[in-house]
Amino acid sequence: MGKTVEYELVIKTANKMWSGTDNDVYIIVYGEVDGEEVHTDEINLSQRVNGNSFERNAEHRLAFQWEDIGRPTKIKLRLSNTFLDDWYFDKCTIQRKGPETPEEDPEVNKKVTFKKDTILEFHRKDSRLIEGDLKPLKEIILQEKLIQAYGGRDLMTLSPNGEYEISMAFMKEKSKVIESSTVTENGMTHNLNIGIEGGYAAGDKGGGEGKASLSYGFSYSTLYSIAKTRADSMTEGMSKETTIKIVNSGDTVTEYTKDGGAVKVTVEESKVQTFAIVYEETVVEVERKRQGASSDIKRSDRLKIGRRVRGVLPLTQNTDGKLVYKNSLGKVFSLDKLWEALN
Repeated sequence: MGKTVEYELVIKTANKMWSGTDNDVYIIVYGEVDGEEVHTDEINLSQRVNGNSFERNAEHRLAFQWEDIGRPTKIKLRLSNTFLDDWYFDKCTIQRKGPETPEEDPEVNKKVTFKKDTILEFHRKDSRLIEGDLKPLKEIILQEKLIQAYGGRDLMTLSPNGEYEISMAFMKEKSKVIESSTVTENGMTHNLNIGIEGGYAAGDKGGGEGKASLSYGFSYSTLYSIAKTRADSMTEGMSKETTIKIVNSGDTVTEYTKDGGAVKVTVEESKVQTFAIVYEETVVEVERKRQGASSDIKRSDRLKIGRRVRGVLPLTQNTDGKLVYKNSLGKVFSLDKLWEALN
């Protein structure tokens, strides 16, 4: 059983002749938690009112402790069949009184009104569903795409006639860390402070410590699901590319690039050869919109989902003694420019 939260319910009978009833009025309140519809048990409202209930123009204010149903989305009213009279319903408001605001729905404590354009007449045994004026909060995915970026490098050395096998498999990022996140609220863009704990850290639209990033109403589980699907697809697609063999034969060494494959490059003499293993990091970028909120909010997140070997480049010493990579056209790249050499 989940935690209980206080809800305040106000229900009003219409102000017209014969609006009241001696029949019992029942209600079921529906809400949404983690994207799933939940609801209360059926409640006899008449039994909760002291004295005569649901007389003409009567308004009843009632407090309840319910298992958290999030923001109320709709109600189902039912009239009993004990007496011959009918009942005329005017409106009902329900407000969640939770001490804290769930991160996935910042407007969950907003008062919701349930009312039709005209007064509703309930005959005996009638039951009706009435939608609230605060629409359910939904995430709309506007686009998602993969981006390849520099993923770091390692250096290794091979003695003459040495060889080394390097795995070409896509290595999934276990933590699914969000590396950047921006929110556009009513046309104004804010950068969020992002940490590795669950992909989110504290940070409000002013950039200081404050509301958690999730308080903008977007679910981390959506991002995680997309990232996992993309990472699994990348892993499966590259499963046939298992390993490549890097060789220092004494007069030639192996050079590998993703586009050019593994080729032999001539060296001047047999010597210990240093190679740079350059990684390509794959990032999934997801842009979403929050629908059903009082303000227009979009969010763009980038998640690291994994990396693979992009190139294995034989290095030489420059005139100043620093290690560099020289391509087939004779252009020289320093260690911090190796990604440029592969693009």
